[in-house]
Amino acid sequence: MPWPWKRVSVTAWFSPENLQKIFARRGVRQQSTINLKLIHAKTFLKFAESENLKRLHKLEEKHIWDFVTSMRDKGFRPSTQHSYVGTVRNALKVAIAEGLIKADPTAEVWPLKGVEKRLPRTFSEVQLYRLFRGVTGELLEMLTVLFEQGLRAGELRHLRFEDVDEIGDILHIREHPAAPGQIPWRPKNKTATIPLFSHTKRIVLERFHRNGNGSRYVFPNRQGLVWNKLTLRNRLQKACRELGIDFGDGRPPTFNDFRHTRVSQWLQSPDVTESEAADLARDNPVTIRLYYQNIDQQKAAAKVRAADQANLGFLAQGELFQQQK
Repeated sequence: MPWPWKRVSVTAWFSPENLQKIFARRGVRQQSTINLKLIHAKTFLKFAESENLKRLHKLEEKHIWDFVTSMRDKGFRPSTQHSYVGTVRNALKVAIAEGLIKADPTAEVWPLKGVEKRLPRTFSEVQLYRLFRGVTGELLEMLTVLFEQGLRAGELRHLRFEDVDEIGDILHIREHPAAPGQIPWRPKNKTATIPLFSHTKRIVLERFHRNGNGSRYVFPNRQGLVWNKLTLRNRLQKACRELGIDFGDGRPPTFNDFRHTRVSQWLQSPDVTESEAADLARDNPVTIRLYYQNIDQQKAAAKVRAADQANLGFLAQGELFQQQK
């Protein structure tokens, strides 16, 4: 039963106990994400206390703008402000659905102006060649499957042998019950079916036949359970540092950069239609447009580099001719 609106306080609605229920309702299960959102809510509650905001239905747009201003004054980056307001917005959406408030006070505030979603980063052909030639063993197999199938990092870590249909050449992306001692996980898309490509099929079959610890996972840790994402990320970043591979933006490469590269390849392939690429990527149209924007920027940068090289080559030839003369 919905709470009577007169008794719903800001403190009660944004309490950790109630937010846990909201997150479960919205499908947020990753504990690290939940902890981060609880920090967002705690910051908003402190602001509400300072502004003497007690009742949920009295929240207005000006209060949200004041919250943004308070974060800006504390030195929060625009992207951080955006995330905090997003958490508040999601909680208020549930309040609207419950009939506790009539309008969304964040409607005209979020998304914050000046905060643009980062474009997907993609590896160059030279970087991919160096990386796949430079790594060995399990990491090479993981990167091969990740790249060829266009998987997300979580989908790779939770991939089970039962998800692979080697006869029908199909790979299933789906949710599984949590193993003992593991945090429940669900894919971004609850269920998805994509084609099983040849290198992935070979690697999965080989790992099935040499599965020493009897694990259900294709890429388990030593205990036969899901790898910790930070451990795998550190392994990848160490390999990239040793091979001198980076994007020049101050952020180390991640597993999802392989997915971004693969999706960009699909979108540029003449043999794959846009709808087929979107199905393979299992992403929404907004994200697909970001890939296109990234491809356009890469093509423009390539043209500039080609022009610069041509000019440099011409100048070098001219200088050489003058020296000879």
